Amino acid sequence: MAAPSAKEVEVLKTFRERISDIELSGKGKGDLYVLSWLRARDLDLVKAEDMLRTSLAWRKTNRIDDLFSWKPPEIFHKEFPFQISGVDKEKCPILIIPFGKWDVRKIIEMGQRDTYIKYNDHMHCTVLEGSETSENSFTQFSVIFDLKGYSFRQLTGHGCVDTALETVKRFEANFPERLRVCYIVNAPKIFSILFALIKPLLSPVTLAKIRIFGSNSSKWKVSILNNIPADQLPIAYGGTSSATFTLGDITTDGVIEQSSNEMIEVTVGAGEKLEVEYDIKHPNTKLSWRYQTDGFDIGFALKYQNKEELIKYERIEAHVSEQSGNIVCERTGSYTLLFDNTYSVVRPKMLQYMVTLESSEESDEEENTEM
Repeated sequence: MAAPSAKEVEVLKTFRERISDIELSGKGKGDLYVLSWLRARDLDLVKAEDMLRTSLAWRKTNRIDDLFSWKPPEIFHKEFPFQISGVDKEKCPILIIPFGKWDVRKIIEMGQRDTYIKYNDHMHCTVLEGSETSENSFTQFSVIFDLKGYSFRQLTGHGCVDTALETVKRFEANFPERLRVCYIVNAPKIFSILFALIKPLLSPVTLAKIRIFGSNSSKWKVSILNNIPADQLPIAYGGTSSATFTLGDITTDGVIEQSSNEMIEVTVGAGEKLEVEYDIKHPNTKLSWRYQTDGFDIGFALKYQNKEELIKYERIEAHVSEQSGNIVCERTGSYTLLFDNTYSVVRPKMLQYMVTLESSEESDEEENTEM
C-alpha cells in the first residue's frame, strides 16, 4: 500500500485521537493498518471510525483471531483448494482460486453454508495476516480468480447467490485496502449475472482494481505478467513455476443439473433494496427480465444511468403471478433493475429473477474489462 500523503498523515493523527479508547494490538498498531480504514472511507473520520469499530466487533463475535489454528473439515481442502503461489512485483502474495470448479451448491445442500463462509474468512486471513511479520507490516495481495468450469447450476441453487454476496460483504467490510489487484479469468457470459449483484457492494476503489477477462488466455496472461513475475506463476497462468495444486474428487452425486430456464434466488432484506446493473455496450440490445416473489409484493423500477426512470416505480404483487417484460436499449450505458423492499420494516422478500441480454453485435469472445 502506498505511503501516506501529507494530508493523510494529518488526518491519521486526528483519527488516532478519536479511536484512542480502542486497544489495538500487534499489527493493528501500525500506521498503514489504521490508514486503511480511512482510505476505505475517503478520509471521512466518522465513517472510518464506524467501519473500524463494527469490524472489530465482528472479529470478536466470529473469533477471527482463532482462524489460524482452525482446521477446516477435510472435504473443504479437497473441494475448495486455493494456492499462494509466490509474490508479485510489489512483493505482495499471490492468491489463486479455481472458483469455477468450487461446487458451492453442493456444500450448501449438505448444510455446510456457515462452515463455507468461515472457510473463506480463513483463506483471507491465511494469505494476508499470515504474511505480516511485524507491527508495521501491512500486506495487500493479488488474486487470480479462475472461473473455468463455472456453470449456471451454481447460480440457481437455493442460497448460492446469497452466500456469494455474504462472502463479498464480509471481505469488503473487514479487509479494507487489502486487495491490490484482482484478475478474473475464463469468465463465462453468465458471470455477468452474478457480477451485476456484486458490483453495488464494492467501493469505487475496489472496482478499479478488478480486471475481467473471458477465455482468451493470450490476453489475460499478458495482463497478469505485467504485475507478476513469470517465476512466481504456475505454467497454466503464463508463468514458469511448476508448483501447482490438484482438485479433490469433486462430484455432484445426488444433485440434478438445472436448466437455463431456472431463476436466480436472492433475499432482499427488510428495509433494503437490490439493484441489478447492466452496462449495455451495443445500441439496440434487448434487455428482458422475469421475476417472482414468495409470499409478498416487492417494488420494481427500471432506470437508465441510475437517474432516468424508464419504467416508473411501482409495488408489484409478484407473489401472485410471475412478472416479465423487456425493453430495447437504444442507448448504450447503465441500465439498472431495482427490486425494492425499503418500505418493509420486518419482512425480507425471497426474490427469484432472470435477466437476459440479446445483442446482434455480440462476439464469440466474452472479453471485458468491466461487466
